Amino acid sequence: MGFLKQQHASGMVGMVIITLVVSLVVRAWWAGGFDNLLIPGKAVENEVVAQMEAYPGNEVLLEQLQTDFPRAYDDLTETLGRAARGPGGENRVLIAANLWALNFFASHDRDFAAAPIESLDHVMALQQTFLEELRAHDEYACAAYAKGEAQEEPLPESFDIAGGEIVAARFAAIKAGRTNQQLRLGLTPAHWQALVATMREKGLNEEQIAVAFGEADPASIGAPLACEMAIELVSAIRAQPQEEPRALLTGAYISGAE
Repeated sequence: MGFLKQQHASGMVGMVIITLVVSLVVRAWWAGGFDNLLIPGKAVENEVVAQMEAYPGNEVLLEQLQTDFPRAYDDLTETLGRAARGPGGENRVLIAANLWALNFFASHDRDFAAAPIESLDHVMALQQTFLEELRAHDEYACAAYAKGEAQEEPLPESFDIAGGEIVAARFAAIKAGRTNQQLRLGLTPAHWQALVATMREKGLNEEQIAVAFGEADPASIGAPLACEMAIELVSAIRAQPQEEPRALLTGAYISGAE
């Protein structure tokens, strides 16, 4: 059993991390795109970073990345600089940022899963708060995240800030998983069964559970049910009383592992 993965770059049902990484640059495009990208060399990278940092939520995650993974930070800025200078459509920097994030997180799945439980719990707490506040703001926007769909309009700046904090917390957890690795065994059928039982206790119906685990089409449930599914899935993982299953389920949820 595993969590549903969508077949596009937005990520998996209930998982907003990758979608949030897109906010590195997406708000800049809504605002009219990057300026002065014809400057040669390193100046382009500096310009891209400066414009990214000008938008809420970006500064905290970029600072965390630079602190924990300075080489990866340099690679990101170089990647975005090359995209800005190169050919392609107006969304070329956005595409480059999203692909970079997907590759970075995929290459550090095991580091994240090996992080101390405090780091993993922190990521999930931030994620649940984000989703709950998103539902209060706009249930359809919450459902879009739950189904891995793009937002039709930019969200208020408070969500950009919260999103940046989630991504920064994930960077920190990956770092912690490398420096303070926790040895854990794999998930068992009993762990999955306990999670499903908790989801039922929290009021999710069988169709919602089927969608969460990739056994039904996300289109089969409407916005209210999709949003509820996303929130209660995170809540059910956080509610697992034993540390090891909770950590393993968190790692599986974030990575979309089978």
